[in-house]
Amino acid sequence: MSDDAVDVEKVGTPEKAGETREGKSIQMIVLADTAVAAGDVSGAPPNYHIDTMGGISLLVDEDRAGDALGLAIYNSRRHNIDRIAVSIMLQRYEGMDYGDDQLSALSQLIAGAMARHGLGDDALVRLLPGAKGKLRVTPSLPPAPGVVAEGGLLGAVPMSPEQALWLFLYGETYKPRGGALKINQAMPLHAAKFKLGAPVGPNDATTTVAVEGHTYSVQTFATDLIFYEGTQYAAIQSMNAQFDDAAAEIPAKGTARTLLEASYKIAISTTEKRTGALTHTKVLRPDWRFHLVAKNGHLGPALSDNYIFKADQDYAFQIFGADTLYTPMSDQAGCERLNLTDPAFPGANALWGETYRFMGVPFDANSPWHKKAVECRIGVPLTATYTLANGATTYAVQVWTLDTLYAGPDGQIKRMSDLPMVTEAQNWAPAAPKPIPPTPPNPLPPVIPPTNAGAPRPNDINWPPRPDFDFLKDKGGSREKALGHIEYVRTTGDNIRITNEFANNIIVVNVPQIAKVPGGPKDGNVRFHRVAADPFKRLWAAWEAAGLLHLVLGFSGTFVPRTIRNNPRVLSNHAYGTAFDINVPWNGLLKIAAFVGQKGSVRELVPLANAHGFYWGGHWNYDGKGASDGMHFEWAVPR
Repeated sequence: MSDDAVDVEKVGTPEKAGETREGKSIQMIVLADTAVAAGDVSGAPPNYHIDTMGGISLLVDEDRAGDALGLAIYNSRRHNIDRIAVSIMLQRYEGMDYGDDQLSALSQLIAGAMARHGLGDDALVRLLPGAKGKLRVTPSLPPAPGVVAEGGLLGAVPMSPEQALWLFLYGETYKPRGGALKINQAMPLHAAKFKLGAPVGPNDATTTVAVEGHTYSVQTFATDLIFYEGTQYAAIQSMNAQFDDAAAEIPAKGTARTLLEASYKIAISTTEKRTGALTHTKVLRPDWRFHLVAKNGHLGPALSDNYIFKADQDYAFQIFGADTLYTPMSDQAGCERLNLTDPAFPGANALWGETYRFMGVPFDANSPWHKKAVECRIGVPLTATYTLANGATTYAVQVWTLDTLYAGPDGQIKRMSDLPMVTEAQNWAPAAPKPIPPTPPNPLPPVIPPTNAGAPRPNDINWPPRPDFDFLKDKGGSREKALGHIEYVRTTGDNIRITNEFANNIIVVNVPQIAKVPGGPKDGNVRFHRVAADPFKRLWAAWEAAGLLHLVLGFSGTFVPRTIRNNPRVLSNHAYGTAFDINVPWNGLLKIAAFVGQKGSVRELVPLANAHGFYWGGHWNYDGKGASDGMHFEWAVPR
């Protein structure tokens, strides 16, 4: 059967070629690559062959089985795949990419075949080797055709010289880890428009993700993974947008979790093609602060494994799409960003040197290219500096994950991001996608009014229950409405400097009970937000009156201008002066808070805190298994 919707040339006698399907129905469309022309595959013909120029040849009618695929594992059993598939061979020479006309022809051919046989996106597959080397039917969406707009394929609009230079440099940005740039495709346009940085993995036959009955083609970039479903090539979506920013957690399951895991797998696999197998932890760990910070801070997937680096001291160290994260081994709960580290920090050059070494780039701390990159905070180097010609002009270029540096004949180092991008990228807007299943939040204790919390229950992760109010969130502006607006600049690490008049809201509050606690100021004076100062004083008095003050074994402060430890894009309530930490050693960040009756437990203190309008950090669940911030209390509602 030929496809009347597209121009198909019959080769030989397709109605007699191949074999009978033996009564089996067509269940899939299998794509494969071949270096040979249509006339040279007659010995083992597929149903269709598409040459490099987009010419479609029908070798075997669709109501007959081709002879190109053979046996593979499907639904846990070996099958003759030709009997149940429409096979399409794409002519592709080694080292070459698919042509635009070829991809356009493929898109039309697939659409017709899917309609004729009632197939969905999950029927689009390739035969790829599994873990043991045996061929398996593997979901694999077809390579995307160019995005069509009024006036033809994108990329045809006249460009200014500056736009032409941008396009030239964007092509260089793609080369290290993304392959050849096709500016007329949706993913590169989307990544450029929304400034996602360099690709850190390809978009090819290996980058299809199937989850909850949906099949997505994905590509990882320095700050995000983007994807489209099935053959909705222009309906690009963002992985980052699938997460609830207010929760700041890594979901235990769901579409967003699967995509996040895929981003790590793809980026690490791309790294290992250069380095060989990495030997330390290289998978997503939702209970690790590095991985929470990377996810919440939009720092992209891991490019390296997590290992100990020895310099002026031992550091935990891991490179991500947009930055290198590290912490001294003496502070394993810490997390510092190398791009935000003061260059005068004693270990800074060593940490940069290790980043360069792992990325396969020579390091020179005195290089003007390195100094420019550090000044501009543009991530991680993907290449050394190299020269190449663009027309009659020779440029020096260095690709970083968040920008590409270049210098022309004048030697001045400039940023690609300062050039105007091509008009098609500026005007790009993704098509409306199909709805995808929402990612469920991690499980939390039940909500019960503080007065009904009941007696403390030892060894119960769900006691105390959550209060009948939530913490203040930025979404909807509830936090700013209650506490005021903070303007700030980042200094180093998580720390910020407040630049507006917000600090006038912070007052000195005398809390006599705090003077009795180890680590508390001897005079009992602490700084707190004026709105929450009275509830704060009343809470400590209530703890003392209830005979609970002895449970507070340490006090670790209140007002600290900084971002959230797990989310560098969001201000901490410590910056607002409405939060305080106690009993830190027994209730560490990303740990399950000490249980009732255990040393350092604060659970017995929580019902009274809730009754005074304070939310407990132990009621967050960052990893789906109870990892929280049990040291932390923050004011949320008047009580």
